[in-house]
Amino acid sequence: MAGARTYINKQIHRVRGLFRWGTRKELVPPHVLEALRSVKALRSGRTEARETDPVRPVPEAHVQAIRPYVARQVWGLIELMLLTGARAGELVRLRSV
Repeated sequence: MAGARTYINKQIHRVRGLFRWGTRKELVPPHVLEALRSVKALRSGRTEARETDPVRPVPEAHVQAIRPYVARQVWGLIELMLLTGARAGELVRLRSV
């Protein structure tokens, strides 16, 4: 079974980054990095790699069901995510100026 196209593309990007770092540190000759740049990402519908289903939002009833079990501060973050569409990682880094 073939891996997911998006996962394969992330791995291609990761390998390129590794060799880019190696080139900066003079551990890899620049022509190797240049050759890796010619490796193209897999395109949708043009490969045997499987496509993943889009990530869908959790039903709001499921979110409401956990309310009694989370701390007030966590519930505040959840409500803010619902109102803004922000990700959890973005909100926990939020600071006042």
